[in-house]
Amino acid sequence: MDDPNEMAQRHSAGATVTHASPFDNLTEVCCVGHIYALTLAFFNDANSIQYLNRYLDYYLTQPSLYFDQKEVMEAALFLDKLNNTTNFNTHSDKWKAFWEKRHTTEQRKALEMAKHIALKEGTEASNNYLQQLQQRWESQESLSTYFEEQTAILRNLHQHPL
Repeated sequence: MDDPNEMAQRHSAGATVTHASPFDNLTEVCCVGHIYALTLAFFNDANSIQYLNRYLDYYLTQPSLYFDQKEVMEAALFLDKLNNTTNFNTHSDKWKAFWEKRHTTEQRKALEMAKHIALKEGTEASNNYLQQLQQRWESQESLSTYFEEQTAILRNLHQHPL
């Protein structure tokens, strides 16, 4: 099932939402994994939590497959707050290792790009590029309150259907 709306409708009707592969919906379609994670966080049931945990168990060990790990970690943290559970802590060591490997790869690529920028535009442009990247990395390293804000919107919409 590839459509989050269909998944939500079936879930609301009491159907169990299953997938051919445990992770296909979160990874096959570019740029929508955060929507699936948000939908699963909104459902907040045992199947949703299990799905998110299985995703993290696998994809936090795959730094070369950089998809929506951060958003799924945020979903786990959000659900832990709601449910007084520790799923986030279960994955925190893998998250730190994943982020460090990912960050190291990005730093290496950034330094290569900075050399090219320096040759074409000068040292100042190269330094500006690296400073902007450093600021982006620092902001990405911490987890956000995205899920708290977005699930509140979903709850409000759910209470007032069209």
